[in-house]
Amino acid sequence: MIKEVIFKHQKAATLIIIAALIYFCYQFSFKKTIAAMLLHQKLSKEVNAQDTGVQSTLSIMEQKQIAYTKIIKSYVVKKSSRENTMWQTISGLALQHQVSISFQPPKLETDTSLSKSQFNQEYHFNSSYSNLIRLLDTLHHVQQIGKVTRVKIFKDHRDTESNDGLIMELGFVGLEK
Repeated sequence: MIKEVIFKHQKAATLIIIAALIYFCYQFSFKKTIAAMLLHQKLSKEVNAQDTGVQSTLSIMEQKQIAYTKIIKSYVVKKSSRENTMWQTISGLALQHQVSISFQPPKLETDTSLSKSQFNQEYHFNSSYSNLIRLLDTLHHVQQIGKVTRVKIFKDHRDTESNDGLIMELGFVGLEK
């Protein structure tokens, strides 16, 4: 009698384990596979239903437009406070990274194809190599100051004794709103 009860408990435990195993398999494998198959069928029907020549060309052009717009937005800087914003941002980051900074007058160019003013701004930094590289990496990720387009690092020949005698010339390009 005790063997029958133990056998029934083992049988129930085995069934629960099998049910749990099937449930986990469904959640982690079968569910995603079935969803992918349904999505594939849906997209295949849409592709077959559309005129593939004209429609695909339009979608490619829309994707390019979105990509180009995203690129242009990363270059755009507000005209009213461009120099102040850039100077405050860049000098603040330079101080944070223990780098001295000097300012070069901006070169403003007008490009009629873009219908916006393009600016080229140059800054000079003086510090050790590791500080300059950390600053460069930080400036590369900052938005709304334009894009880093030119980097030149060289030894300051006037400072022969110090290890901090490296100068980094950094050029920014952007579009004014």
